[in-house]
Amino acid sequence: MDSNEVTPVLGFLERLVDALTDGVRIRARLDDGFAGMLAAYSGAGPLSDNSLSDLALLAHAPGHVLVATMHAAKGLEFNHVILVGLDEQVMPGWNATQEEWAEARRLFYVAITRARHSVDVVFTDSRWSKRKQRPYSVKPSPLLNYL
Repeated sequence: MDSNEVTPVLGFLERLVDALTDGVRIRARLDDGFAGMLAAYSGAGPLSDNSLSDLALLAHAPGHVLVATMHAAKGLEFNHVILVGLDEQVMPGWNATQEEWAEARRLFYVAITRARHSVDVVFTDSRWSKRKQRPYSVKPSPLLNYL
């Protein structure tokens, strides 16, 4: 490998290390946030007396975001909804039964109808196989065909 080939590789590695380091910092902040959420729901935190609808009201305050499952969002409404994990192996799942498909369709409908203004759908085109130690391709969830 000559020096012209090394430079792009080193640049890539530097960006990768920066991204991974940022990810560690983000993960630490997320872990702190999840610890607070767990304390709140276990009755030990300041939100322990709040219902999910109370939390939804807090989410409408400037600078606040509510993270909820599709199940928990039933009956609530938001200006903007972001649905993550909508690839074929996650929603409804690669080995879903007919009943699970029907439930996934209902949940998907509930989730997209929670939004007053916009819905963003997030899915990936590849996942990491722990068993094979390499990425593999995935497709968007077939539920998106209902849009």
